[in-house]
Amino acid sequence: MKKLKIVLLFLMVLFFAININIYAQNSENSENQSTCIYFFYGQGCPHCAKVEPFIDELEKRPDLEVHRFEIYNNRSNALLLMAYFDAYNVS
Repeated sequence: MKKLKIVLLFLMVLFFAININIYAQNSENSENQSTCIYFFYGQGCPHCAKVEPFIDELEKRPDLEVHRFEIYNNRSNALLLMAYFDAYNVS
């Protein structure tokens, strides 16, 4: 009976050690990854102009990647925006 308790205790410690190790690895991976922000805007749009200072501030953060796409004068960017709308069911 005493050996069984020791084996169970050992298995519990092993289980918690493995879980802590997995948690630590996931934390490291999430710290090394950056979040991408796709900013679609129109040159001369007053609403986009109001948002742009906020986007400028976000660009300074090391954990964020900001990608800008002008859609009024660039047809391929406008098509990319429409593809995002279709993919995410935006009307």
